Amino acid sequence: MPTSTRGTVVEPEAPELEADGEPLADLTTYRGLRLDPFQRRAMRAVSRNRSVIVSAPTGTGKTLIADYLVERALAAGRRVIYTAPIKALSNQKFEEYSHLCGEERVGILTGDVSIRPDAPLCIMTTEILRNQLITGDDRLADLAWVVFDEIHYIASDRGIAWEESIILLPPETRVLGLSATIGNLDALAAWVEETLGQPVERIRQSRRAVPLTVRYATPAGVCTFRQAQEQALRGDYEVTRMHHLKLVRVAAEEGGLPALYFVFSRLGTEERAREAAASQQFLDAAGSRAVEVALAEMAEQAPGAHELKGALRHCLLRGVGFHHAGLLPATKRVVETLYARGLIPLLYCTETFAVGVNYPVRSVVLETTRKFDGRGFRPLSAQEFQQMTGRAGRRGKDARGFAFVGVDGRDREPPQDYAAAPLEPLHSQFFVTESTALNLLRTFGRERALAVLARTFREYQRRQTAAASRQRLEELFAERERLWAAGCPHLGTAACPLDRRRLLAERSAYRGRRRRQRHRRSRLSMDRALMEIEVQLAVPEDCPKQPAACEPLTAPYGRLRERIAAAEAEVEREGGADQYREELDRVLSLLQGLGYVDGGDRLLPRGEVARHLHVEPLLLTELIFDGFFHREDEDTIGAVLAAVDYDARHDDTCYGLPQPGASREVERTARRLRAQGAAVRFDPVVSPLVHAWSRGVPFATLVRHTSIQDGDFIGAVRRAIDLLRQLRAAAREDPVLVEKFHRCAARLDRDEAQVLF
Repeated sequence: MPTSTRGTVVEPEAPELEADGEPLADLTTYRGLRLDPFQRRAMRAVSRNRSVIVSAPTGTGKTLIADYLVERALAAGRRVIYTAPIKALSNQKFEEYSHLCGEERVGILTGDVSIRPDAPLCIMTTEILRNQLITGDDRLADLAWVVFDEIHYIASDRGIAWEESIILLPPETRVLGLSATIGNLDALAAWVEETLGQPVERIRQSRRAVPLTVRYATPAGVCTFRQAQEQALRGDYEVTRMHHLKLVRVAAEEGGLPALYFVFSRLGTEERAREAAASQQFLDAAGSRAVEVALAEMAEQAPGAHELKGALRHCLLRGVGFHHAGLLPATKRVVETLYARGLIPLLYCTETFAVGVNYPVRSVVLETTRKFDGRGFRPLSAQEFQQMTGRAGRRGKDARGFAFVGVDGRDREPPQDYAAAPLEPLHSQFFVTESTALNLLRTFGRERALAVLARTFREYQRRQTAAASRQRLEELFAERERLWAAGCPHLGTAACPLDRRRLLAERSAYRGRRRRQRHRRSRLSMDRALMEIEVQLAVPEDCPKQPAACEPLTAPYGRLRERIAAAEAEVEREGGADQYREELDRVLSLLQGLGYVDGGDRLLPRGEVARHLHVEPLLLTELIFDGFFHREDEDTIGAVLAAVDYDARHDDTCYGLPQPGASREVERTARRLRAQGAAVRFDPVVSPLVHAWSRGVPFATLVRHTSIQDGDFIGAVRRAIDLLRQLRAAAREDPVLVEKFHRCAARLDRDEAQVLF
C-alpha cells in the first residue's frame, strides 16, 4: 500500500488491491481521457476508501477525481454529498451531475432551492451540510463520502462551516477535498486525519496543465517582472497606470483573447466595458448575429431581461461583457452562457468570477495588485493571484496562457513576483457562535462540547505553533548557555560590571527626563521604569572573570536577550489552551442571561427555537417570543427579514417608498441585544423595496426608487426566503406560524427573484 511523506505519494511496487482484495481497475484512462499521475494516485486512494485532499492548479483536472468518486459510489449504492462555497457553483454542479448521472439520482439543497434532497448524490453549500450535521439530521446516517470543493475556504470568514462539518462527520464518512491553493497541505491533511481518526492521502500537483507567462503592465509599457521592479525603484512613471484599452490591445496583439479583465470595483467593470465596446468591435458579423439570437432566446426564458436592453446589450453585441455581484442572477447567467459559448472575447469582471465556475480563457488581466478588503488597501495575496489567473490557458487549445499584471505608479512598494511567490498557509478563522454553542450543548453537554471544540483546525494550529515556539525558546536557552560558558552566568545582569554600567546610565537618563516631564501619566510611566532599574541594581556586583573577557559577548547577549523575551511572549500567547473554553463560557453566559439556557446543560424554550436558526438566531428568536411574527402581516415580515444581516453598501438608499413602521420595533430589539453583549446586524435600508416587492410591485418600477444595485436587492429577497425556511423549522410546533411563513415566502419568490435552472 502506498505511503505518504510530506505530501509526496510513493508508488507501490506490488499490484494494488481494493479493500475486498480484488485488483484495482486500470486507471491510466477515465472517460476516454489519459490521466495524469496525480489523478491516478487520487483515484487509487478513493478506490481504497481513503480520504484524500488534492491541491492542484486550476485546469489540471481535479474535477475528474470527484466524477470518478461519484460514479463509483453511486454504482455501489452509497450516498455522496458534494459541497461548494457559492450557490452559482452548486447550481452548475447540479446541472453537470444531473446530465452525467441521471436527474433522478441527483438533488440540490441550498438556501434558494430544494430538489430531491434525499437523492444518492446531493449538491449543497457547505453551510447547509454544517446545519444538517449540527442539528443531527437523519438523512446523514448513511453518508459515505463528502466532497469539499474549494476547501481552502476553510481559511475564509465563512470557514467555521467547513471546520464544523469535518468535525461532526459520522466516523465512517470519507472526505475528498479539492483546491488550487493550499499553501500548507500537510498541516490541513494532518488535522483532518486527527479529526476523523483515519488516514488522509496528500496529493499535490504544482505543475499547471498549460504553462503561464506573466507580464507586468507598467505605465511605461508591458515588460518582465525584473524590468517592472527596476522601473518602480527608479520612479520612472509619469502616469498612474496603463490605460485598460491599451492593455487590451497588447493582449489582443499577442493572441491573448478571449480574456478575463479583473477590476476590483463593480462600477469599474461597467465603465471599462462600455469604453471597450465604444472603441472596438470584437465580433464579426456572424458572431454579432449569434449573440442577437441568443439574447432573444434567453429573454423569453429569464425574468429580468430588461437589463439586456441597455448598455449591457450594446456591449454584448460588440463582444464585450461585464459581470459582478450587483447584477441580477438571470443577467449573470446570460453573460456566463454567452462567455462559455465563446461569444464574449473580452469580459470585465470582479474577482467573484474566479471562484470555482469553469470558464477557461487564453489570458487574464489584473488591473491592479491592490484591493480594498473592508479595512484598507492591501496587496493581492499569492493565493488570490493564483485563483484569478488559474483560468489562463485552455487545456487542449492553448500552448501557453498569459497573465498581465497592472502596476500602479502610485504604489510605494515595488511589484511582487507573483509567478514565483509561494502560496500563503491557510489559517483557521473559527469562533464559537450562539448557534454552535446551543447545538453542541444540546447534543453533547458542556464537557463533551469542549472536547469537540478542542478538535478545531484553529486549536490544531495553535498546538502546532505553541510546540514550535517552545522548540525555538529551548534553542535560544541553549544558545544562552553557550554564551554563559564563554563568559559567566552573570552576563546580562546587574551583577556584571558591564551591564551595571548600562543600567546606571539608563537610570541617570530617566531621572533627567523625569525632572523635565510635566505630564502626570508620563511621570508615572517613568517612575515604573526607574523602579524596575532599581530592583535590578539591588543585586550586588559579582564578576568571577575580568570584564574584558565578557565585553565581546555583551552585544550578542543583548540581542539574544531580546529574542528570548519575544519568544517567551509568543509561548505565553500561544499557550492559551483554554481559549475555546473561554469562548464557550462567554457565549453560554450571554445565552443564560437572555434565558436561552439554564445554569447546566439544558436548553430553555428560547434555546430550543434558536438552535434551528443560523443567521442572527438571537434577534429572530426574540421576535418570535415577542409575538412579532404573529402580529405583523406577510409583507412586513418579508421586509424585516431582508434587513437581517444585510450588508449595506455606503451609497445604498431608497426614496419615495415608506419604511415599514415595524422596522423601528426590530431596531429596538437589536439595540437591546447589543446592550447585553450580543453582536447583531440589522440594516433596514432595503426594507421599503422588499415590502413593495412582496405586495406585487413590478421590479422595473422598484428600481426607479433606489440606488441599491439589482443583484443586492434580489440577494436580500433570496436571503429572506432562506430565513423563512429556517424559521419554519424553528416554529414547527406552531402550525399557524409555519403556514404564515409559507405564504410570506410565496409572495417573495417570484419573477426576478426565482431561481432558474
